[in-house]
Amino acid sequence: MNRFRYLFPGIQPPFSGKHHIYSICCFISLILILTVSWGCGRFSMELESFQGTTMGTAYSVKYMPGDAGYTVKEIKRVVDARLKKINSIMSTWDPESDISRINKAAAGIWMDLHPDLLMLLAFAFDLSEKTRGKYDVTTAPLINVWGFGPDGEKKIPTQQQIKNAMKISGYGKIDLRQKEKQLKKRFDGNCIDLSSIAKGYGVDVVAGILENFKIKNYMVEIGGEIRTRGYKKDKPWKIAIESPRPVKNRTYNKILNLTDCAVATSGDYRNFFESGEIRYSHTIDPESGRPVQNDLAGVSVVIPDGKCFKADAWATALMVSGREKGFELAVKFNIPAHFIYIEDGVLKEISTDLFIKTFL
Repeated sequence: MNRFRYLFPGIQPPFSGKHHIYSICCFISLILILTVSWGCGRFSMELESFQGTTMGTAYSVKYMPGDAGYTVKEIKRVVDARLKKINSIMSTWDPESDISRINKAAAGIWMDLHPDLLMLLAFAFDLSEKTRGKYDVTTAPLINVWGFGPDGEKKIPTQQQIKNAMKISGYGKIDLRQKEKQLKKRFDGNCIDLSSIAKGYGVDVVAGILENFKIKNYMVEIGGEIRTRGYKKDKPWKIAIESPRPVKNRTYNKILNLTDCAVATSGDYRNFFESGEIRYSHTIDPESGRPVQNDLAGVSVVIPDGKCFKADAWATALMVSGREKGFELAVKFNIPAHFIYIEDGVLKEISTDLFIKTFL
Protein backbone atom coordinates (compact mmCIF):
# COMPACT_ATOMS: atom_id res chain seq x y z
CA MET A 1 0.00 0.00 0.00
CA ASN A 2 2.75 2.44 0.91
CA ARG A 3 4.47 1.72 -2.41
CA PHE A 4 1.28 2.57 -4.30
CA ARG A 5 1.00 5.89 -2.44
CA TYR A 6 4.63 6.62 -3.27
CA LEU A 7 4.10 6.05 -6.96
CA PHE A 8 0.74 7.81 -7.16
CA PRO A 9 0.47 10.33 -4.28
CA GLY A 10 -3.03 11.42 -3.45
CA ILE A 11 -4.65 8.32 -5.00
CA GLN A 12 -6.13 5.64 -2.82
CA PRO A 13 -5.03 2.14 -3.68
CA PRO A 14 -7.65 -0.21 -5.18
CA PHE A 15 -9.53 -2.70 -2.99
CA SER A 16 -9.59 -0.26 -0.07
CA GLY A 17 -12.80 0.96 1.44
CA LYS A 18 -16.40 0.51 0.36
CA HIS A 19 -15.98 1.92 -3.12
CA HIS A 20 -13.43 -0.55 -4.32
CA ILE A 21 -15.11 -1.01 -7.72
CA TYR A 22 -14.93 2.73 -8.35
CA SER A 23 -11.30 2.69 -7.22
CA ILE A 24 -10.46 -0.11 -9.62
CA CYS A 25 -11.98 1.80 -12.53
CA CYS A 26 -10.07 4.95 -11.60
CA PHE A 27 -6.87 2.97 -11.26
CA ILE A 28 -7.26 1.30 -14.68
CA SER A 29 -8.14 4.61 -16.34
CA LEU A 30 -5.10 6.24 -14.80
CA ILE A 31 -2.80 3.47 -16.05
CA LEU A 32 -4.27 3.71 -19.56
CA ILE A 33 -3.86 7.48 -19.64
CA LEU A 34 -0.28 7.26 -18.42
CA THR A 35 0.54 4.48 -20.87
CA VAL A 36 -0.89 6.33 -23.87
CA SER A 37 0.72 9.60 -22.83
CA TRP A 38 4.11 7.98 -22.31
CA GLY A 39 3.78 6.08 -25.56
CA CYS A 40 2.95 9.21 -27.54
CA GLY A 41 5.92 10.99 -26.06
CA ARG A 42 8.37 8.15 -26.58
CA PHE A 43 7.10 6.54 -29.76
CA SER A 44 5.51 8.07 -32.82
CA MET A 45 3.60 6.50 -35.66
CA GLU A 46 4.76 9.34 -37.87
CA LEU A 47 7.59 8.71 -40.32
CA GLU A 48 11.02 9.46 -38.88
CA SER A 49 14.03 10.34 -41.02
CA PHE A 50 17.62 11.54 -40.99
CA GLN A 51 20.31 12.23 -43.54
CA GLY A 52 24.07 12.51 -43.77
CA THR A 53 27.09 12.14 -46.02
CA THR A 54 29.25 9.10 -46.65
CA MET A 55 31.42 7.59 -49.41
CA GLY A 56 31.54 10.90 -51.26
CA THR A 57 27.77 11.05 -51.55
CA ALA A 58 24.64 11.49 -49.44
CA TYR A 59 22.61 8.97 -47.51
CA SER A 60 19.01 9.01 -46.35
CA VAL A 61 17.12 6.90 -43.83
CA LYS A 62 13.36 6.84 -43.37
CA TYR A 63 11.51 4.55 -41.01
CA MET A 64 8.39 3.91 -38.98
CA PRO A 65 9.47 3.84 -35.33
CA GLY A 66 7.03 1.15 -34.20
CA ASP A 67 8.14 -0.13 -30.79
CA ALA A 68 11.83 0.68 -31.29
CA GLY A 69 12.03 2.99 -28.27
CA TYR A 70 15.06 4.94 -29.52
CA THR A 71 15.40 8.53 -30.67
CA VAL A 72 16.47 9.57 -34.15
CA LYS A 73 19.63 11.05 -32.66
CA GLU A 74 20.55 7.76 -30.96
CA ILE A 75 20.08 5.76 -34.16
CA LYS A 76 21.89 8.28 -36.37
CA ARG A 77 24.89 8.25 -34.03
CA VAL A 78 25.29 4.49 -34.50
CA VAL A 79 24.74 4.71 -38.27
CA ASP A 80 27.32 7.47 -38.74
CA ALA A 81 29.91 5.61 -36.69
CA ARG A 82 29.44 2.41 -38.69
CA LEU A 83 29.57 4.20 -42.06
CA LYS A 84 32.74 5.94 -40.97
CA LYS A 85 34.23 2.53 -40.22
CA ILE A 86 33.26 1.24 -43.67
CA ASN A 87 34.97 4.23 -45.24
CA SER A 88 38.11 3.49 -43.25
CA ILE A 89 38.15 0.02 -44.80
CA MET A 90 36.94 0.48 -48.38
CA SER A 91 37.48 4.05 -49.54
CA THR A 92 40.17 4.76 -52.14
CA TRP A 93 39.74 8.43 -51.24
CA ASP A 94 41.06 7.78 -47.74
CA PRO A 95 44.85 7.32 -47.99
CA GLU A 96 44.85 5.43 -44.67
CA SER A 97 42.04 2.98 -45.52
CA ASP A 98 42.56 -0.77 -45.81
CA ILE A 99 42.06 -0.60 -49.58
CA SER A 100 44.56 2.24 -49.95
CA ARG A 101 47.06 0.25 -47.90
CA ILE A 102 46.58 -2.75 -50.19
CA ASN A 103 46.81 -0.62 -53.34
CA LYS A 104 50.12 0.88 -52.21
CA ALA A 105 51.65 -2.43 -51.12
CA ALA A 106 54.26 -4.29 -53.14
CA ALA A 107 53.45 -7.46 -55.05
CA GLY A 108 54.07 -10.93 -53.66
CA ILE A 109 53.07 -10.19 -50.05
CA TRP A 110 50.10 -11.87 -48.38
CA MET A 111 48.07 -9.18 -46.63
CA ASP A 112 45.42 -9.73 -43.98
CA LEU A 113 41.89 -8.64 -44.86
CA HIS A 114 39.05 -7.32 -42.76
CA PRO A 115 36.24 -9.96 -42.86
CA ASP A 116 33.84 -7.51 -44.56
CA LEU A 117 36.41 -6.73 -47.23
CA LEU A 118 37.14 -10.40 -47.81
CA MET A 119 33.44 -11.16 -48.21
CA LEU A 120 32.96 -8.42 -50.83
CA LEU A 121 36.07 -9.38 -52.76
CA ALA A 122 35.08 -13.06 -52.80
CA PHE A 123 31.66 -12.13 -54.20
CA ALA A 124 33.20 -9.69 -56.69
CA PHE A 125 35.68 -12.24 -58.03
CA ASP A 126 32.93 -14.83 -58.36
CA LEU A 127 30.83 -12.33 -60.32
CA SER A 128 33.84 -11.63 -62.51
CA GLU A 129 33.91 -15.32 -63.38
CA LYS A 130 30.18 -15.42 -64.12
CA THR A 131 30.39 -12.37 -66.39
CA ARG A 132 33.67 -13.41 -68.03
CA GLY A 133 35.45 -10.38 -66.68
CA LYS A 134 32.87 -7.73 -67.55
CA TYR A 135 32.56 -7.02 -63.85
CA ASP A 136 35.95 -6.38 -62.28
CA VAL A 137 36.86 -4.43 -59.14
CA THR A 138 40.55 -4.49 -60.07
CA THR A 139 40.20 -1.90 -62.85
CA ALA A 140 41.33 0.88 -60.50
CA PRO A 141 44.40 1.62 -62.70
CA LEU A 142 42.03 2.28 -65.59
CA ILE A 143 39.63 4.29 -63.43
CA ASN A 144 42.56 6.42 -62.31
CA VAL A 145 44.00 6.97 -65.77
CA TRP A 146 40.64 8.28 -66.97
CA GLY A 147 40.56 10.68 -64.03
CA PHE A 148 37.71 9.12 -62.03
CA GLY A 149 39.87 8.17 -59.06
CA PRO A 150 41.23 10.26 -56.17
CA ASP A 151 42.90 13.47 -57.30
CA GLY A 152 42.19 12.60 -60.92
CA GLU A 153 41.66 14.99 -63.80
CA LYS A 154 38.87 13.77 -66.04
CA LYS A 155 40.30 13.66 -69.53
CA ILE A 156 40.97 11.23 -72.37
CA PRO A 157 44.29 9.43 -71.75
CA THR A 158 46.67 8.35 -74.47
CA GLN A 159 46.38 4.87 -75.90
CA GLN A 160 49.73 4.02 -74.31
CA GLN A 161 48.46 5.08 -70.88
CA ILE A 162 45.43 2.82 -71.37
CA LYS A 163 47.66 -0.10 -72.39
CA ASN A 164 49.91 0.39 -69.37
CA ALA A 165 46.89 0.46 -67.04
CA MET A 166 45.44 -2.68 -68.61
CA LYS A 167 48.68 -4.58 -67.95
CA ILE A 168 48.12 -4.24 -64.19
CA SER A 169 44.32 -4.61 -64.26
CA GLY A 170 42.37 -7.86 -64.05
CA TYR A 171 40.99 -9.95 -61.19
CA GLY A 172 43.16 -12.86 -62.26
CA LYS A 173 46.22 -10.88 -61.15
CA ILE A 174 45.16 -10.85 -57.50
CA ASP A 175 44.99 -13.98 -55.33
CA LEU A 176 42.60 -14.59 -52.43
CA ARG A 177 42.94 -17.11 -49.63
CA GLN A 178 39.50 -17.05 -48.05
CA LYS A 179 40.26 -19.43 -45.19
CA GLU A 180 43.27 -17.38 -44.16
CA LYS A 181 41.50 -14.08 -44.96
CA GLN A 182 44.39 -12.89 -47.06
CA LEU A 183 45.13 -11.27 -50.41
CA LYS A 184 48.25 -11.12 -52.57
CA LYS A 185 48.95 -8.97 -55.61
CA ARG A 186 50.91 -10.53 -58.43
CA PHE A 187 52.16 -7.26 -59.90
CA ASP A 188 53.19 -3.92 -58.47
CA GLY A 189 50.50 -1.43 -59.33
CA ASN A 190 47.58 -3.86 -58.97
CA CYS A 191 44.75 -1.80 -57.44
CA ILE A 192 41.21 -2.36 -56.24
CA ASP A 193 38.25 0.00 -56.47
CA LEU A 194 35.02 -0.97 -54.69
CA SER A 195 32.85 1.93 -55.88
CA SER A 196 30.59 -0.54 -57.71
CA ILE A 197 29.74 -2.48 -54.56
CA ALA A 198 30.61 -0.48 -51.42
CA LYS A 199 27.55 1.80 -51.42
CA GLY A 200 25.26 -1.21 -51.66
CA TYR A 201 27.14 -2.81 -48.78
CA GLY A 202 26.75 0.38 -46.75
CA VAL A 203 23.00 0.20 -47.34
CA ASP A 204 22.96 -3.37 -46.03
CA VAL A 205 24.90 -2.38 -42.92
CA VAL A 206 22.53 0.49 -42.13
CA ALA A 207 19.55 -1.82 -42.68
CA GLY A 208 21.07 -4.24 -40.19
CA ILE A 209 21.48 -1.45 -37.65
CA LEU A 210 17.82 -0.48 -37.98
CA GLU A 211 16.75 -4.07 -37.50
CA ASN A 212 18.93 -4.30 -34.38
CA PHE A 213 16.95 -1.33 -33.11
CA LYS A 214 13.77 -3.40 -33.68
CA ILE A 215 12.69 -1.24 -36.63
CA LYS A 216 10.66 -3.34 -39.05
CA ASN A 217 9.61 -0.77 -41.65
CA TYR A 218 12.30 1.32 -43.32
CA MET A 219 13.94 2.66 -46.46
CA VAL A 220 17.71 3.20 -46.66
CA GLU A 221 19.42 4.95 -49.57
CA ILE A 222 23.09 5.71 -50.25
CA GLY A 223 23.99 7.38 -53.53
CA GLY A 224 20.97 5.91 -55.30
CA GLU A 225 21.32 2.36 -53.96
CA ILE A 226 18.30 1.40 -51.86
CA ARG A 227 16.92 -1.20 -49.55
CA THR A 228 13.38 -1.37 -48.22
CA ARG A 229 11.61 -3.43 -45.62
CA GLY A 230 7.97 -3.49 -44.61
CA TYR A 231 5.74 -0.53 -45.31
CA LYS A 232 5.48 3.22 -45.10
CA LYS A 233 2.30 3.92 -43.15
CA ASP A 234 0.71 0.64 -44.30
CA LYS A 235 1.63 1.26 -47.95
CA PRO A 236 4.60 -0.06 -49.95
CA TRP A 237 7.59 2.22 -50.33
CA LYS A 238 7.49 4.13 -53.62
CA ILE A 239 10.89 3.89 -55.27
CA ALA A 240 11.63 5.77 -58.49
CA ILE A 241 13.90 4.50 -61.23
CA GLU A 242 15.72 7.57 -62.47
CA SER A 243 15.43 8.65 -66.07
CA PRO A 244 18.89 8.88 -67.66
CA ARG A 245 17.66 11.79 -69.78
CA PRO A 246 14.95 13.73 -67.89
CA VAL A 247 12.32 15.28 -70.16
CA LYS A 248 9.82 18.03 -69.28
CA ASN A 249 10.80 18.06 -65.60
CA ARG A 250 10.16 14.32 -65.29
CA THR A 251 13.19 12.92 -63.52
CA TYR A 252 12.03 9.30 -63.25
CA ASN A 253 11.48 6.46 -65.68
CA LYS A 254 8.96 4.57 -63.55
CA ILE A 255 7.91 4.19 -59.93
CA LEU A 256 7.91 0.82 -58.19
CA ASN A 257 5.91 -0.11 -55.09
CA LEU A 258 8.30 -2.18 -53.01
CA THR A 259 8.36 -3.82 -49.60
CA ASP A 260 11.32 -6.12 -48.86
CA CYS A 261 13.74 -5.39 -51.71
CA ALA A 262 17.24 -4.25 -52.63
CA VAL A 263 17.50 -1.78 -55.53
CA ALA A 264 20.55 -0.57 -57.43
CA THR A 265 21.05 1.36 -60.62
CA SER A 266 24.06 1.83 -62.87
CA GLY A 267 24.07 4.49 -65.56
CA ASP A 268 26.08 6.88 -67.70
CA TYR A 269 24.49 9.96 -66.15
CA ARG A 270 25.89 10.19 -62.61
CA ASN A 271 29.65 10.59 -62.94
CA PHE A 272 30.94 11.47 -66.40
CA PHE A 273 32.63 14.04 -68.58
CA GLU A 274 32.03 14.98 -72.19
CA SER A 275 34.49 15.56 -74.98
CA GLY A 276 33.00 16.72 -78.22
CA GLU A 277 29.73 14.83 -78.57
CA ILE A 278 30.90 11.77 -76.65
CA ARG A 279 29.99 11.09 -73.03
CA TYR A 280 32.60 9.22 -70.99
CA SER A 281 31.16 7.64 -67.85
CA HIS A 282 33.01 6.35 -64.80
CA THR A 283 31.97 2.78 -65.62
CA ILE A 284 34.98 1.16 -67.29
CA ASP A 285 34.85 -1.80 -69.66
CA PRO A 286 37.77 -4.03 -68.57
CA GLU A 287 37.98 -5.53 -72.07
CA SER A 288 38.56 -2.26 -73.92
CA GLY A 289 40.08 -0.25 -71.07
CA ARG A 290 37.71 2.57 -71.90
CA PRO A 291 34.46 3.90 -70.43
CA VAL A 292 31.47 1.85 -71.52
CA GLN A 293 30.28 2.74 -75.01
CA ASN A 294 27.09 0.85 -75.78
CA ASP A 295 23.45 1.76 -76.27
CA LEU A 296 22.58 1.39 -72.57
CA ALA A 297 21.85 4.54 -70.59
CA GLY A 298 20.93 2.79 -67.35
CA VAL A 299 20.28 -0.58 -65.73
CA SER A 300 18.29 -1.16 -62.55
CA VAL A 301 18.37 -4.40 -60.58
CA VAL A 302 15.76 -5.18 -57.93
CA ILE A 303 16.30 -8.24 -55.75
CA PRO A 304 13.45 -9.35 -53.44
CA ASP A 305 14.65 -10.13 -49.91
CA GLY A 306 18.18 -9.60 -51.18
CA LYS A 307 21.39 -7.83 -50.32
CA CYS A 308 21.95 -4.41 -51.83
CA PHE A 309 25.65 -5.02 -52.45
CA LYS A 310 24.68 -7.83 -54.81
CA ALA A 311 22.17 -5.64 -56.65
CA ASP A 312 24.82 -2.89 -56.82
CA ALA A 313 27.43 -5.16 -58.37
CA TRP A 314 24.99 -6.82 -60.77
CA ALA A 315 23.73 -3.47 -62.05
CA THR A 316 27.30 -2.52 -62.96
CA ALA A 317 27.97 -5.91 -64.54
CA LEU A 318 24.89 -5.67 -66.76
CA MET A 319 25.66 -2.06 -67.69
CA VAL A 320 29.16 -3.00 -68.84
CA SER A 321 27.91 -6.07 -70.69
CA GLY A 322 25.54 -4.09 -72.91
CA ARG A 323 21.86 -4.56 -73.67
CA GLU A 324 21.91 -7.94 -75.43
CA LYS A 325 24.61 -9.71 -73.42
CA GLY A 326 23.45 -8.04 -70.21
CA PHE A 327 19.90 -9.23 -70.80
CA GLU A 328 21.16 -12.77 -71.41
CA LEU A 329 23.18 -12.70 -68.19
CA ALA A 330 20.21 -11.43 -66.17
CA VAL A 331 17.99 -14.21 -67.51
CA LYS A 332 20.67 -16.88 -67.00
CA PHE A 333 21.26 -15.99 -63.36
CA ASN A 334 17.65 -15.05 -62.50
CA ILE A 335 18.39 -11.37 -61.89
CA PRO A 336 15.30 -9.10 -62.12
CA ALA A 337 16.59 -6.28 -64.32
CA HIS A 338 15.24 -3.24 -66.13
CA PHE A 339 17.25 -1.81 -69.05
CA ILE A 340 16.94 1.71 -70.45
CA TYR A 341 18.64 2.19 -73.80
CA ILE A 342 18.91 4.74 -76.58
CA GLU A 343 17.84 3.89 -80.10
CA ASP A 344 17.85 6.51 -82.84
CA GLY A 345 18.11 9.18 -80.18
CA VAL A 346 15.01 7.94 -78.35
CA LEU A 347 14.93 6.39 -74.86
CA LYS A 348 13.47 2.91 -74.85
CA GLU A 349 13.23 0.19 -72.21
CA ILE A 350 13.12 -3.56 -71.80
CA SER A 351 12.77 -5.73 -68.70
CA THR A 352 13.39 -9.37 -67.93
CA ASP A 353 10.30 -11.52 -67.47
CA LEU A 354 11.24 -11.97 -63.81
CA PHE A 355 11.30 -8.21 -63.32
CA ILE A 356 7.92 -7.82 -65.05
CA LYS A 357 6.25 -10.62 -63.10
CA THR A 358 7.59 -9.43 -59.79
CA PHE A 359 7.30 -5.65 -59.97
CA LEU A 360 5.09 -4.53 -62.87
